[in-house]
Amino acid sequence: MFFLAPLFLIALLAWVDRGAPRPRPAVIVAAVGLGVLPALIPYERFLDTGVKSDTLMLLPIWELQDRTGLPRVDEIVLVVGLVIAAVFLLLPRRYALALPLAVLVYFALAFPAIQLGQPNGLEQAAIGARLQGLWATDDDWIDRAVPDGAEVALVWTGRTDRFTVNLNEFFSKSVGPIYVTDLAVPGSLPETRVELDPETGRFIPPVRARYVVVDSTITPDGEVLARDDGTGMTLWRLDGDLVSTTSVTGLYPNDTWSGSEVTWRRLRCDGGTLAVALDSDPSLFDVPQRVTGTSIGRRGNRALGKAVSTRVEPTEAATLRLPLIPDDGVCRVRFTVSPTRVPGNGDDRELGVHFRSFDYREP
Repeated sequence: MFFLAPLFLIALLAWVDRGAPRPRPAVIVAAVGLGVLPALIPYERFLDTGVKSDTLMLLPIWELQDRTGLPRVDEIVLVVGLVIAAVFLLLPRRYALALPLAVLVYFALAFPAIQLGQPNGLEQAAIGARLQGLWATDDDWIDRAVPDGAEVALVWTGRTDRFTVNLNEFFSKSVGPIYVTDLAVPGSLPETRVELDPETGRFIPPVRARYVVVDSTITPDGEVLARDDGTGMTLWRLDGDLVSTTSVTGLYPNDTWSGSEVTWRRLRCDGGTLAVALDSDPSLFDVPQRVTGTSIGRRGNRALGKAVSTRVEPTEAATLRLPLIPDDGVCRVRFTVSPTRVPGNGDDRELGVHFRSFDYREP
């Protein structure tokens, strides 16, 4: 209908130009039928976040439903449709131009609901999308950290929101090639699929770049230039091909939610500390959660383990810090989360907490 609306408006203007002919009884059947048809649309199936990107004229109906508190607005749509049909049938021909003008007035009245509607308008949607993918104070934080003319590769593992790619690619002109290790980035960006060898940390095919942006599940050999702490996206300067010294399992794709267990592993590790940024969601949990990290390693022939726990409140962020014990150049940490919860409403995942970032510090 988005593409047909301009054609219908042109047809209305052509009808007015031809003298607004209304042959009966065909015009009565057409007017009443078109007045009733909109009320037969199951709006409750379509009034969700998807309309903000592809069906903007449903936003005024969504706003109407929110303001009236009605579970359905079919009756209101039916009454309005029949009133419009009656006006179409009874309006004198000399006033026919008022009909396309009324359409333009409706467009003007619909604009506030589309742009400013609370909480369904595009303004709130834009704010929410930014918080999904970009928390840095400066939108172009990547451009600010690299020399002019530099090209920055971005590797998306699917662990962060898709908007961490879309927004950083939009606001920083230095972001060039996009690499994906799992799902494609929604939006049909040009991208190259790569695979990570967990034993060597190398990517196949190789990712060759001087600068690279990755999430906190990948820790390259290189120097950190800048970081978006809210999303965990980090800009690195490399000396060679991208090599990931870390791997993380137990996080769901497309976000930072964990299940009941998460495992972090680092190659080329001689000890040090690991700090993990955690937070929960008050819409899902109303009690504190306990996250326990156990560093597993070996000294000589003795297996060692060091456990550290922290409490994660529903409305507060927390940081879990624990010492690492190497085992033949490899450090491992197993995290457990309790309690967990299944959201329902079509989401059958067992959710624990958000693992926002992993910050490794050498000894």
